Amino acid sequence: MRIIVDIGHPAHVHYFRNFIKIMSQKRHSFLVIAHDKDVTFSLLNKYKIDFISRGKGSNSLFGKFIYIFQADIYVLKAALKFKPDLFISFGTPFAAHVSFLLRKPNIVFSDTEHALFAQILSVPLSTVIFTPNAFFKYFGKRHIKFSGYMELCSLHPNYFQPDCQVLKLLGIGKNEKFILLRFVSWTAYHDIGQK
Repeated sequence: MRIIVDIGHPAHVHYFRNFIKIMSQKRHSFLVIAHDKDVTFSLLNKYKIDFISRGKGSNSLFGKFIYIFQADIYVLKAALKFKPDLFISFGTPFAAHVSFLLRKPNIVFSDTEHALFAQILSVPLSTVIFTPNAFFKYFGKRHIKFSGYMELCSLHPNYFQPDCQVLKLLGIGKNEKFILLRFVSWTAYHDIGQK
């Protein structure tokens, strides 16, 4: 099978890297198309996943609108060369648009309920939508909920072993409690109107 995986965010690398590795070993072919966002390319290189870039996009609302068309054209050209049997993404509209044009199945994963814009642009054109059970929205008969979280794609004990040296590097004791805080720039399309 020939599969296009569209990566829109660094987290998506972790969601799909084990799937790509396992299925590649079973002789399936992949074309990974990635958005130039934060450390996405560094992660793909770290895990030795070949990819092509669909560009960086823009932070402005108008720029994001224009990027949809630019990315759609780029993904379409790449897909016409690759001739995929299937598209997979974490809710990116580009895979949905191109898969619909080429009449190929599109599998979408999502766990971000407030990503309304992406849902409007991708869900109606997708073959199936997978979300964790904790996802409140329901997208109809093509919506399948699963017991778990997307993070388990990379953090499942079959694939992840904690490195205690990291705690040592940070000066945190093995049994010491600590909190991680993650800060974002609030420039993603699903951040519009959020605070």
